[in-house]
Amino acid sequence: DGQFSEAVLRDGLSSGEYNKSAAIADPTERRHYMFRRCFQRAFVTRFLKWEGAHDTLDLEHRMDKQPQCLQAPDLRLSFSASGFTAVACASLTRNVGVDIERLREIENVETLARRFFTKAEAERITALQPAEQNLEFLRIWTTKEAGLKAIGRGIDSGLNSLVVSSGGCSYNSDIVGEFNMAAPWGCVHLAFIPQHVVTVVHSPEK
Repeated sequence: DGQFSEAVLRDGLSSGEYNKSAAIADPTERRHYMFRRCFQRAFVTRFLKWEGAHDTLDLEHRMDKQPQCLQAPDLRLSFSASGFTAVACASLTRNVGVDIERLREIENVETLARRFFTKAEAERITALQPAEQNLEFLRIWTTKEAGLKAIGRGIDSGLNSLVVSSGGCSYNSDIVGEFNMAAPWGCVHLAFIPQHVVTVVHSPEK
């Protein structure tokens, strides 16, 4: 972010997104919203090889449901942002979820881990050296958020609706709904953005 004027960003928004951005009073938050939406449209346009303008794509964002492009109903999308940095992932064959967090020092990391994570996850963090605890905390956190996004859920479903282990992740059976949990779901930590933790969770290939 920061490379384009708001006038340029406006050209990449749908009329509904532009109206929503105009209602955001804080200029930083308004810019972040505009940038994220433009980035998402540019990403989907390139993924689909869409020949029309970015703002002609119908992208829907709804609570407890993955983002959807009405022109490509089989496309599975996930987006995340942390400050000035945004990421996206997509698949035509799997459910996917992505989450990003800036790598930073977390105060009272062991206390937070015991509060928000399972006992085994918290113990994995407390067993590490202090310099390694922040990274592991954020890896677990982003895995949980990405995993919930992959099944169209938010963190209000509970972070521990998804359990993170060294071999991947698994869901509590009472939240999975129509999803097939017979095979394990994959989890990948990506290090392509300096000073950020990016995690993708994906269903088994169909």
